[in-house]
Order: sequence, then C-alpha cells, then structure tokens
Amino acid sequence: MNFRVVTPLSIFFISASILVLGFTLLEINIQFIANSLITVCTNVLSDLQEHVHFNFYTLLSLLVLATGILGLLLMLRRLVVFLFSYRKLGSHLKSKSISQKLNSIIRKHDLEYISFSIIDSVDSTAYTIGFFKPKIIVSNRMIDTFSFKQLEAVVLHESYHVRHFHMWLLLFSKLISSLLFFVPVIEVLVQKLILEFELAADAFVIETQRTKSHLCSSLALSLTFEDGVALQFATPPITQRIEYLVSGSIDSNKIDLKKMTVSVVTVTSMFLLFVFNPSRINADLRDLVCSDSRECQTNDCVSHYESDKINFSPAILFSPRE
Repeated sequence: MNFRVVTPLSIFFISASILVLGFTLLEINIQFIANSLITVCTNVLSDLQEHVHFNFYTLLSLLVLATGILGLLLMLRRLVVFLFSYRKLGSHLKSKSISQKLNSIIRKHDLEYISFSIIDSVDSTAYTIGFFKPKIIVSNRMIDTFSFKQLEAVVLHESYHVRHFHMWLLLFSKLISSLLFFVPVIEVLVQKLILEFELAADAFVIETQRTKSHLCSSLALSLTFEDGVALQFATPPITQRIEYLVSGSIDSNKIDLKKMTVSVVTVTSMFLLFVFNPSRINADLRDLVCSDSRECQTNDCVSHYESDKINFSPAILFSPRE
C-alpha cells in the first residue's frame, strides 16, 4: 500500500488557508480595536452624559481577538503537556542490555542507525519516542513472549514511524488542531491521519515479511493480553487496523454532522468578515468625522452638532448630540 497523501494534504491546505485568513482577520481587527479604543478613551470623559454605542464590528473584532488568543493558549497548553510528559517518560526509562533476539532483527534489517532500549516492564509494550534522536522502546515482556517473527513485525512497524518522521507530523497536526479548535473538522482529519500512519506502517511490515500472519498474531495478542492492557505499538484504533488486515478495507467513518456544520459556519463567517472587514468600513467613515475647522458634510452633523473642541469620534460609535 502506497503511503496515502490525501489526508495530510487536506490538513495542510485547510489549516494553511484558515491560518492565513485568521491571521489576516486578527491583524485587521487588532488595528480596528486599537483605533476604536483610543477613540473611546479620549472622548469618554468629555462625553459622560452621552450614551456610548459600540457598533457590531467592534464586538466581532473583540470576538476574533479572543478566539485567536484562546487558540494560542490551547496550543501552548498541549505543547507544554507534551514536553512535560516526554521529559517525565524519559527520566523513568532505565534501559537494559539489548537481547540477542532483538540484535538479530536490528542487524537483519540494517536498523543500527536507530537507538533501541529494553525496559523492565510487566506489560508487552513497544513505542517510539524522540524527535532529533528517535528511540524505539521495547519491553522485556514483549521480547520474552513474542516469537522472532512477531517481534520483527513490531520492530519494523516502529521503524517505519521513525523513517517517515511521524512523530513530528503528528505533533504538528495536534498543535494545529488545538490552535484551530473552532474548526472541529481539523481534529477529525488528525485522527484519520493517525489511522493512515498506522496502516502505512502495517503495510510496510507486510511488504517486508511477505505475509501478514505475524502482524495479525501480534495485534491479536494485544486484544487477548491477560491484564487487558493493549500493546503500545497497537495504538488505537486497533480494531480498524485488524479490520483492514482481514478484509483489505475499512468502513469510512462519516464526519459528525454537528462538527461539519460548525466548521463550515465558522470558516464562512471568517471569509465574510474578511470581505466586509471593519477596517474598510472604518476607512469609509473618515468623512463622517466632524471638525470645527470645516463645515460638516453629513446630514447627521448639520444643525445637530455644536462643539468648540475637535471630536475625532466616528459617527457610528457615538450618538450625535441633541
């Protein structure tokens, strides 16, 4: 099975488009809010007896700004949690000497460039950690329990993740999904990406071993393990992986209608805000500013506005004086 690119490209193009649109809106609305707040602050003291009416675009600008800040905070939170967990995991790793069985697999497939560690664990686990120096962790329980071919299937599966930088891609995708939390379909695509990475790694194992029986038996062990703990290399959705190995296809999960609706409405709203952005409207209102140095050119000002001070408040922000 060739490595699928539809989902990664979909995540990239959708996320990139939303990010460009989002940052543009943030820049537009931050500028608009700054101008509005400055105007309000400089005039509110002199207009205490007047009713201050914020326009619709000011409220939308505050909403856009709050959404952007919340997205950045969620992304930062996920990154901090990941780094903390990664460091905690690394500090608890107490590597043992590599067994002869694992050494034979490493030499057979020229995997010397990958670091391996054997940990003392009661669970049959295997997983990959690290970014700049990836390391495959294998428990001694797995080495003792699995046959040579079953252990080989596990090692080949993990090595495929290392070779194709899946750790980096998944971290980046999850950070993007946190940043774009207001577009739920991104999270759905990330989960689909995880599944496709697992299927691609499984396909590599089958292609290398020229059979899927060893991989199937390894996955079966994860479902029948005595204490109910799933193998780490058999990451969810393990049932879909087994389904694909058995039938050669997977029933595609339909995207939740609610998530799709929220995503479409959100992106459409962002696009409309971009087209009808408040900065353009604010620029169109520059001629509505009354000044004591020239005659007013609007119906709102004529015969209704008198002041001995320069007022730079847009007419749309404040009610005219009676």
